[in-house]
Amino acid sequence: MLAYTRVGLSPDLGGTWLMPRIMGLAKASELIFTGDFIDASEAERIGLLNRVVPAADLERETMELARKIAANPPIALRLAKIQMHKGLLWDLDTALDVEAGFAPIVMTSKDLQEGLAAFAEKRKAIFTGE
Repeated sequence: MLAYTRVGLSPDLGGTWLMPRIMGLAKASELIFTGDFIDASEAERIGLLNRVVPAADLERETMELARKIAANPPIALRLAKIQMHKGLLWDLDTALDVEAGFAPIVMTSKDLQEGLAAFAEKRKAIFTGE
């Protein structure tokens, strides 16, 4: 994983910032302090990787995930992305305020109307980003 400490270096490249946010402080500390390596299945288990697939299936799995994400409402996705990425810097009160501020945007969107109609009609929604 990060073998810096094994050779007398301190970690760099943002590992000490990123790893605790991905896998928690305890597991990040263990890996950084020991310099232990982990395999793909362990990296998936602790959240460092989203999933592990055979190399032959990588393109198909990647495209399937991309299509699944792209089928969702663009406005809601955009706002969720902002909330998650910027939210790493916010306290809870700020995050709640931003969520409340974004709610009217999605509540008045045509995508919400389409999503609710599709759900009620038991069909796949077609979102336009409006």
